[in-house]
Amino acid sequence: MRLLNKVALITGAARGIGKGIALAYAREGAELFLTDILPDTLRQAATEIQQYAQEKVRTAKMDVSNKVEVNEVVQRAIDEFGRIDILVNNAGIIRINLLVEKPEEEWDLVLNTNLKGPFLVSQAVVREMLRLGIRGKIVTIASLNSKEGEAYTSDYTASKHGLWGLMKSLAYELAPYRINVNCICPGYVDTDLQRGCEMLEADAKNKPWQEIRDYYLAKIPFGYMATPEEIGKVAVFLASSEADYMTGQAVNVCGGAIMH
Repeated sequence: MRLLNKVALITGAARGIGKGIALAYAREGAELFLTDILPDTLRQAATEIQQYAQEKVRTAKMDVSNKVEVNEVVQRAIDEFGRIDILVNNAGIIRINLLVEKPEEEWDLVLNTNLKGPFLVSQAVVREMLRLGIRGKIVTIASLNSKEGEAYTSDYTASKHGLWGLMKSLAYELAPYRINVNCICPGYVDTDLQRGCEMLEADAKNKPWQEIRDYYLAKIPFGYMATPEEIGKVAVFLASSEADYMTGQAVNVCGGAIMH
């Protein structure tokens, strides 16, 4: 078990990629503190995950864009487990809209969740890692949109470009303390979020949903969308000792959708 006795805090863990990572970590022996803004869905996910984690799962509702909430929940995780060895910045949202039609409130919501959120959570967790002398791991879920642009997602793309820049800077700052900071850039992952975006895009373009799904599938050389569990496997590697000499990297997990 590659994460035995390690404590991981995972944001956005109620479903999709976050839940997939939590399951993968549990199977590798990690103790888990899971957060999300959907407490009921999170508790359901935790019940499923607990069978692999020997009851070492705790949950808390947390809005990553709320500094007070973030600091309170991180302190609760420290009180429960005594340490945080691994942080997974996963919580994120997307909205589909042309830039010229995008409300300012929508832009702010996406940037606050996808960029300000990882800043606040990383800040709170890193302070504890430094205080306790932990050589920790930070794994952040970025996106192919950290490296490319895409129509209808200007705010999401801006947030993910910014997130990759934030993590590169943090990698430099934490290298003297041997805290590894890396990103995963998933491509198209078969989640409720992906399907919801496709449906919104279909409405915006007045096209059938299947046509939108086929468009994205055609962009993937492997010909299928990833499962959350496939992202989880890479997240396990980056949190394990096998990745001790990696920092400041953005690993594409996309079936070849981009190759740079």
